Amino acid sequence: MTQYVPKIMKSKGGLAITNGIQDQTKTPFYSVLFTSPPITMDIPTEQEAVYVHLLFALKDRELGFLFSIFAMHLYNIMVTLQNNWENLVSDIGRGSLKEDLPISQVIKGLVQ
Repeated sequence: MTQYVPKIMKSKGGLAITNGIQDQTKTPFYSVLFTSPPITMDIPTEQEAVYVHLLFALKDRELGFLFSIFAMHLYNIMVTLQNNWENLVSDIGRGSLKEDLPISQVIKGLVQ
């Protein structure tokens, strides 16, 4: 499962509109269920979050399955894998994320 910081919008009446996915890092089973460290759940954009979660998934030799609440999200993950597999393989071999990926240095440091 991948997650990223959701955008919170406001309705005309001022109510918050966001996704219903809870913060999975709070569950006691987090380290058993997910390959990515909890800090990766704070990546603010979907494109970069999916890339980093894919990187950790590909590094995990005991990965059993991919999980997504919505089929479209899983499809987007597969498209990201198809379009970025060379960069992902290169990042795994190099032990660091590509330089132009706009995410925090803290998260980039976790890949090593």
